Amino acid sequence: MKTNYSNPKRNHGSVLVISLSVVAVAAIVLASYFLIVQNQSSSVARSQSWNTTISVAEAGLEEGLALINKGTPANGTNGTSTCPPAVLITVAFVEAS
Repeated sequence: MKTNYSNPKRNHGSVLVISLSVVAVAAIVLASYFLIVQNQSSSVARSQSWNTTISVAEAGLEEGLALINKGTPANGTNGTSTCPPAVLITVAFVEAS
């Protein structure tokens, strides 16, 4: 049984071109998605750093104002700071970055 094709050379590369086009579009969409995720991650990290910095600065201002108003630190024990150790570690981290 012989099957006749009207123009067999014309259809040879169409599947390859369509497949490559679909893969190219999928790669572009995936790359765009990765860029969006990367930008969002960077934005979240910057926001968390800003929020930490603001809270540490506020604690420092309160400590300074308490020292000015009372003449001693807020807890009044021998000139020691009222900042808990976690805040002091955070201050060192924020200043380093």
